[in-house]
Amino acid sequence: MKKFFVFVLILSLLNLFAGCRALYQAEQYVDHQLDLAENKVEQSIQDALSPTAPQEAAPAKEGITEAEAQAIALEHAGLTEQEVSRLQVRRDWDDGRQEYEVEFHGDYLEYEYEIDAASGRILSFDKDS
Repeated sequence: MKKFFVFVLILSLLNLFAGCRALYQAEQYVDHQLDLAENKVEQSIQDALSPTAPQEAAPAKEGITEAEAQAIALEHAGLTEQEVSRLQVRRDWDDGRQEYEVEFHGDYLEYEYEIDAASGRILSFDKDS
């Protein structure tokens, strides 16, 4: 009878060990999958935060360039590039279309323009003192 209890005890321990091993392997698999997901998230964040090269000459899908958007805004404001400061031109998406945001200071005013990247049409503009 004693041998029977020892045999059952050994079988129970082996079963427990096999269950622990399976649990350990499952934990290792989950940790690996989490590491992969974390690396993808970190890469996405780095891609989003990394500065991009200036795209002054890059056209916006068969539309106008940044330089053309800048010229449109300056002409509308009646100023030249030499008469303004803090000139910034950015291409952005808004309401499902690409547009250029042009901002600059001149004549003691701050100018802000939104220009359609496909047509070059001024979507909105504002000047503040």
